[in-house]
Amino acid sequence: MANITLLGASYTDVPAVDLPQTGGGTVRFYESGGTPSATQHTILFEFTDETSTTITAYYDSSFISDAIRATTPTEYGGKTVDSASLDGVAWYTRPTETWETVYDGNIQWAHEDSGDYPYCWISSLSNTPIVVGSVWRVTYNNTEYRCTGKTVSLNGKNYNLFGNPVWSGGTDDGSDVPFAFIDYTNYSAWTGGLNAPNVASSYYFKIERLVTS
Repeated sequence: MANITLLGASYTDVPAVDLPQTGGGTVRFYESGGTPSATQHTILFEFTDETSTTITAYYDSSFISDAIRATTPTEYGGKTVDSASLDGVAWYTRPTETWETVYDGNIQWAHEDSGDYPYCWISSLSNTPIVVGSVWRVTYNNTEYRCTGKTVSLNGKNYNLFGNPVWSGGTDDGSDVPFAFIDYTNYSAWTGGLNAPNVASSYYFKIERLVTS
């Protein structure tokens, strides 16, 4: 074993030294002629920015391998992990979602005589039902909201909608969602309410439906 002086401190009988390598991770250097006493394993992280890093580990216990594979390494070194593998076998893949855009543009809102909030009428969505359990992503006022389709009672009738029913005369569900979109496909449209002044107005919305996850 070697004696090493590092940053002014001396160490004796050092079997190996781990040093950082370019691109992240570490590399282990052994005393000339020495060999590692444990099995070398390699962890590979591939990131969403199309870079990667390799980490080398030395151990003989299968418990350590099981512990590594039990982790969910969503981030490493400030980057989002796209996939992770141990000794060439992937154990983690970042989940992905596929969304279908059903509306992207301004929605016209009209004064509601019988309520406190404006309403809309979107005939272009006449063939787009809101199914119970369906997941929707709505971008409004530079904020993204994720909502789930559900059935609620409005004025004594049941309707499928997503968002907070309070903006269409229903019961407040406690969410911070500032809109409600209601399935009126039997009337060849969607309708809904918005937490905004009860006057004729126009606001930009992007509405997407989750297709796969």
